Amino acid sequence: MQIVAIDDEKIALEGILAQVKKILPKAQVNGFRNPLEALDFIKENQVDIALCDVEMREMNGIETAKKIKDLNPRCNIIFTTGYSEFTGEAMALHASGYILKPITRAKLEEEFGDLRHEIVEGESKTEAPFTAVTFGNFSFYYKGELVHFTYSKTKELLAYLIDREGNPCSTANIMAALWGDEAAGKVSYFKNIRSDLIMTFENLGYPQLIVKQRGVLGLDKSLIDCDYFRLLKEEPQAITAFHGEYMTDYEWSEYTLGYLLKYDEV
Repeated sequence: MQIVAIDDEKIALEGILAQVKKILPKAQVNGFRNPLEALDFIKENQVDIALCDVEMREMNGIETAKKIKDLNPRCNIIFTTGYSEFTGEAMALHASGYILKPITRAKLEEEFGDLRHEIVEGESKTEAPFTAVTFGNFSFYYKGELVHFTYSKTKELLAYLIDREGNPCSTANIMAALWGDEAAGKVSYFKNIRSDLIMTFENLGYPQLIVKQRGVLGLDKSLIDCDYFRLLKEEPQAITAFHGEYMTDYEWSEYTLGYLLKYDEV
C-alpha cells in the first residue's frame, strides 16, 4: 500500500506521518510539504491514499485533490483541515473522507476503515485498461487519463451501456433512455454519437471494447474496472464506497439507483 501525506506545515506533516506509520506499519508512506512535488510523485507511482491539507500556500488542497483525481481516479483522498466550512466543497469531489484537526490515531483509523476505493495488495485484481467511476458523477478513464468525446451525449451513451452491464442494447432502447419522447427526431444525432463512441476507442487501440451488431450496441466489460460492477458482485469495499449516489448526471440512472440503495443500508 502506498500513502502520501501533503501538508505545508512541518510539524503537522510529521505528526500525520508518525500516526500513519503506527496504524499501517507495512505501508510505504511519503510526506510532502509542497503539493507540486507530491503530484510529481503521484504521476510516477500508484498511490492508494492521499492525505491532503486543505489550506496550503503553494496550492490549496481542493485544487491539489482535483489534480490527483485526474492522475489517479481510484486514489482515496482524505482531506485534513482545521476549518469545517470546507466540508461541502471537499465532498463535492467525492473524497474518501474528511478529518478535522487535530488528527488523532482514532480519526485516521476510522477513515482508513471506510475508504471509497478498494485497495488490492500485490498484483492488481484487474489489468483492465479502462476505469469507470459511477458513484456520484460519471467519469471514464484510460490508464488514468480522462477520456474525452466529441459530443457530451457520447459520454452519456457510454454511461448507459455501463448501466446495462455491457449487455447488448437496441438502438430504440438507447434512444428512448437518452432522449425520451424526443427520440424520434434524434436518429441522425444518434448515428453521430455512435460513430464518435466507436472511433474514440478505435483511436485508443481498443476497438473491441464496443460490441456492435446491426441495430445493437454493447460493451466488453472485461476491459473495464468499474465500481458499479464491483458493487453488483457485492465486494465489501465497493459496498463501503457506495454512499447512495449513482451516475447523478443522468435521469435514467434513477431506476438503477433505486435497486442499489439496498447496499447503502448495509
